[in-house]
Amino acid sequence: MLGCLSNMRTWPRLSNANPEHLYAFLTIVNLKPEKKMITFSTEVEISRPIEEVFNYVSRGENNSYWNSAVRQVEKVDGCENPPKCRYKMTRELPTGKVVNVYEVVEYKPNRVLTIQTVSGPTPFTYKYTFDTVNGKTHIKLDGAIKEDGLPYKLPSFLASRLIKRGVDTNFENLKGILELCD
Repeated sequence: MLGCLSNMRTWPRLSNANPEHLYAFLTIVNLKPEKKMITFSTEVEISRPIEEVFNYVSRGENNSYWNSAVRQVEKVDGCENPPKCRYKMTRELPTGKVVNVYEVVEYKPNRVLTIQTVSGPTPFTYKYTFDTVNGKTHIKLDGAIKEDGLPYKLPSFLASRLIKRGVDTNFENLKGILELCD
């Protein structure tokens, strides 16, 4: 156990503590409460070669074509080769327009693309994993969003379902776009 916590008799009565005071106390003893994460996973199969699908998804500027919330994505640095490229993403959420900057934190061509916000009101991490299954490209998305960054307050299980439903719709858009191309 942490040495600074060994004399528990000196602790304030936490059950009656003001939340701001509790947060300050936890900060002093270096136990900041973790921000709760909402997680979800979803998958899609696309009848296109993995190289085409990966190249399309990893090009941030394409997000506005298949993601219903995204209005615009543009590079904010001169980066040509991920990882570490940064993009400014403008989205329209139920509460209005939001802008995040995200960074490509993992980039393994035709295998993995992970993006993570570095600024903005909706902190998230999305990890896309690509594989070939029966001649089709299989994409799995594992997402994590900080609960306090959501534009609405819902129980975690409900927020996770709603986010997944939206992402499933976006994946269907992606599938439709890429399978129409020849």
